[in-house]
Amino acid sequence: MRRIDSFSGKYNFLSNMYQRTFFEHGIMYKSVEHYFQSHKTVDARERDKIRCAKTPIESKRLGRKCRLRSHWEFIKDAMMEEAIRLKFKSEDLKAKLIATYPCELVEGNYWGDTYWGVCNGIGQNKSGMLLMKIRDEFVSLQNESKNIEVIRVASDNIDEMVDIIEPFNRQKRYEDVEKQ
Repeated sequence: MRRIDSFSGKYNFLSNMYQRTFFEHGIMYKSVEHYFQSHKTVDARERDKIRCAKTPIESKRLGRKCRLRSHWEFIKDAMMEEAIRLKFKSEDLKAKLIATYPCELVEGNYWGDTYWGVCNGIGQNKSGMLLMKIRDEFVSLQNESKNIEVIRVASDNIDEMVDIIEPFNRQKRYEDVEKQ
């Protein structure tokens, strides 16, 4: 299987540092990093300061200094997944993510992150795993929509179509009568 092991260059859109605005409950986030780091704290002022940071790197720096919510270690993976899902609601990014299929996505890095990525061949690659999970869901949905059978009604098959549709109509009428 082919592998994408760097979220830079052509694949920089996979990075949490990639700046793409998205919203959650009407609140704007500039990147996945902004979302993730700001959710580390429950303090509204700290959260807004992190969320409004100029760059993802600044957001990360501020997130390292904030007072962590007590259960952060238990929810951080879910927060990252939610941030990635929000980012990839964008149709153009979604299409780019789907286009990486079936490549293995590995967040290779040189800064020693062995939780979210892989450094010197060591790491859990949680970020890459989440991206592949979400991508696989998109691919699956795409394949399901391709399996929908479209039947054209024409004069030569109208009787056959009525035979197929009529049982559904009878069931619908039966349900409507029961509701009354």
